Amino acid sequence: NADQRGQARLENGQAEQALETFNNPRWRGVAAYRAGDYDTAIATLRTASGKLVSISNSRRATYGYDQRIEVHGSNGMLQADNVRESTVVLSNGDGVRLEKPMHFFLERYEKAYANEIDAFVRLVIDKDESAPNASDGLRALELAELAVHALA
Repeated sequence: NADQRGQARLENGQAEQALETFNNPRWRGVAAYRAGDYDTAIATLRTASGKLVSISNSRRATYGYDQRIEVHGSNGMLQADNVRESTVVLSNGDGVRLEKPMHFFLERYEKAYANEIDAFVRLVIDKDESAPNASDGLRALELAELAVHALA
């Protein structure tokens, strides 16, 4: 099958050819990594409680930066969409048209940066505890290290 052919190519040092051959998203991610294609990756993780997490990353979205998050479960879905210059959506017989996501990160996150500065000033003045805290940062680093190790 395609994944077996991809595995053979990967073992023979033909990472680019393996990338084109694999069907399995995990192995496609490994092949992309070994081929030096770091701007496209897919990871599937299982949490300690058994929940599945799927992460797709690509810097090749021709329609602009695409940064969405969706959480699906048996009781519903939580979704945060891309930031756009306009919220107007045209839907008609020709399809659906809307603005591309904002391009530059300073535009997309201007309000978030202002909120972070305000929160920092409040922490300094009120001598309050930060949320997230250092433990949260350490846990994020541990998860990133595990993801890097999984690709090695």
